[in-house]
Amino acid sequence: STPRAAVVYTLAVQTDGKGIDAFAEENEFLARAMSELESVSGRKATNLNPTRDDETAKVIRRRLFASIDDTRAAEVISAYRELWGTHRDALSDEARRSTTSAEFAQTYPFHPDVLDTLTGKTATLGGFQRVRGMLRILAKTVATVWTNRPADASAIHLHHIDLGSDVVRREFTTRLQQGAFVPAILNDIAGPPEKPALAQELDTKHFKGLLPYGTYVARTIFIHTLAFNNDLKGLSADHLRYSVLSPTSDLSFIDDAKTKFRAESAYLDDRPTAPLRFNAEANLTQVIGREEKNIDPGEARTQLVDRAKAIFGGQSFDLVPFPGGP
Repeated sequence: STPRAAVVYTLAVQTDGKGIDAFAEENEFLARAMSELESVSGRKATNLNPTRDDETAKVIRRRLFASIDDTRAAEVISAYRELWGTHRDALSDEARRSTTSAEFAQTYPFHPDVLDTLTGKTATLGGFQRVRGMLRILAKTVATVWTNRPADASAIHLHHIDLGSDVVRREFTTRLQQGAFVPAILNDIAGPPEKPALAQELDTKHFKGLLPYGTYVARTIFIHTLAFNNDLKGLSADHLRYSVLSPTSDLSFIDDAKTKFRAESAYLDDRPTAPLRFNAEANLTQVIGREEKNIDPGEARTQLVDRAKAIFGGQSFDLVPFPGGP
């Protein structure tokens, strides 16, 4: 009944009304109270959504950056547009759409695939609060890019989300409750210094002195894997190219890294018709095969001889020929 009164509130609750952050009990109490108020005031209420889909990028940019040079942004976007045109037959539909450049202008310095994936796939996971969740992940990513200054960061891509960083990895494994993928991350994407993951090994062996294509491919596939609906999980080879390609990267190296990673990964979905996506469970055949490659036959023979000598008191074995017949 008061014409100049307004109530503005923000609640950290999921769609089921359960609190997920600090003060969960208080948030749930407020959610119930506001639900009751809305049922009373619904006839006169004006509901406003402060972050419509087309405004999310503006909110993210304003929160993360003090300023953005739109003149330089236009130069970068033009370089990407030329790149997409040159390789249009090898890239996904997004690279051929006339609206993608305009979207890039709205999302810069983030590559369009970053916000598309976070809003279209990651946001389908329970507990992911779209704007707040994106801010947490992207703030940490911007800090990492600013510190490391990767050579290809004319824009920030999905592959710049560093899963080797504990704070970034926990955003997915703990906050979004995707802990089942921890073995996949450590084995295939980013392992500890004493036991590098597959992607890191590929970078050292095949892409030394170049961009870390193996790691870029693995990170991109992983972020695209995280979705609630099975149909949304993963991406095609041409979309992978679109997501990773930049003015300083090479399409042939992206394909080479994808082929090598797919051949040796223990956690990628290996079904012929499946998109590029991770499974939480390992393919044991791939695990055994990879471990076999790391075994040196000479070292194995030496260990066997040493153990046999220790067991049998150091006595040498005499060769006993088998009979020639049955």
